[in-house]
Amino acid sequence: MLNTEVLQDRGIVILAPDGKVGRTDFSKAADEVDSMIVSQGRIAGLMIRAQSYENWADFADLVEELRFIERRGVKVDRVAGLSDGNLEKHLPAIAERLGAQEYRHFPFAHREAALEWLESPN
Repeated sequence: MLNTEVLQDRGIVILAPDGKVGRTDFSKAADEVDSMIVSQGRIAGLMIRAQSYENWADFADLVEELRFIERRGVKVDRVAGLSDGNLEKHLPAIAERLGAQEYRHFPFAHREAALEWLESPN
């Protein structure tokens, strides 16, 4: 399952994989993200948050489903990964697939620090 939280007022999307993540999960997330793109024209930041998750390589491949963002001419400014697991080594591939210029790894408990970084000026 992929939990999606859209912070419209901040231009941030939070994706939290839990268990097996499939293409239908990304399709549902895409619908929510698309509404923000239509209303704001951009995505300031994407946060991927999972304390422990073992299928990051599969997750990176599935992020391909979110490439509709790029096809709309919208880039994700920054990607923050929050995990106490092995997300850090997959973060560059995830950010690249989304066209993000910057990415950063944070410990799972540092949600507020990650949000501040996502919102900070480039």
